Amino acid sequence: MNEVPFLFSHSVFEQLDTSFLQRIESLPALWSQAAQEYQTHLKIIHLGIYFEDDQWYFNTGHEKLSLADLLQMKPCYVRVTQLIFLERFHFSEDSSSAISSKDLFGKLLPFIHYQLFPGAYLRLENLAENEDTTKIFKELLKMRNFTSLDIENNGESNEAFLQKVIDFQLIKELIVLQGIWSESTKTRLCEAIKQGTIYYLDLSDSHFEIDLEMFQLCFGIWQEGKNKRSITLTGLLDFTEDQLKVFLEKESCQYRPDSDHEKPKFTIWKRKCSKKLRVEWIDDAEFKDQGRIIVAAESF
Repeated sequence: MNEVPFLFSHSVFEQLDTSFLQRIESLPALWSQAAQEYQTHLKIIHLGIYFEDDQWYFNTGHEKLSLADLLQMKPCYVRVTQLIFLERFHFSEDSSSAISSKDLFGKLLPFIHYQLFPGAYLRLENLAENEDTTKIFKELLKMRNFTSLDIENNGESNEAFLQKVIDFQLIKELIVLQGIWSESTKTRLCEAIKQGTIYYLDLSDSHFEIDLEMFQLCFGIWQEGKNKRSITLTGLLDFTEDQLKVFLEKESCQYRPDSDHEKPKFTIWKRKCSKKLRVEWIDDAEFKDQGRIIVAAESF
């Protein structure tokens, strides 16, 4: 294959989601050949980082890679799609390597920053409050390619980090909260949902509940009908089926309970709004029912 179109095709593949590799056979001959070659070089990396006995470690999953291995890779073939900070027991020693604090901040995190692919997943759990952790949060705020965030609150640094993520609109599609958070964080989350900068929020493992006030927030978004993406809230629903009916009747809404399900499920509509609003009780929890609210982007 001619070198110029070959290199050009690889520069194109570098920008694409890996789903294009599932359609190699349908590509024109030259592009198909280039895609097969690109696939042989491509490295999808899931990185884990943990701290134990005053020592940092990083983990690269099934294949153990040293820091030198990572830094020697050709950037166009490397995609970091997952970064997780967890406790030691989540990782295998066989694929873990010790790393100094200096190399963590001077080499590994800059490598992640540069190679982080759009749509990446970030998980922050059991991060202790210390000087290095504060620095890690500062570095993570510079990385703009995360789509999904799963975060547990272990202290003020975690809370401050999440609030900046919300304020700077760094992660839009998924925020999964664990643990106990302040009311100011809830206020920020509600405002972000209202502004359309968060599309999916899972509160199932946090102390926050989806109360009638949060439903009214979703109701207002639905009435305006300006949302270009569907919005989903999942968690413990702190209102009853009867309370929902009273609210909807006051708003002169029509609603259709789904009698085919054991748990209540309502599809709600008005003449002036062609988009769907749905409330579902989806599972039993210890004291309350878990459910979801969906403000759909599509019309009926």
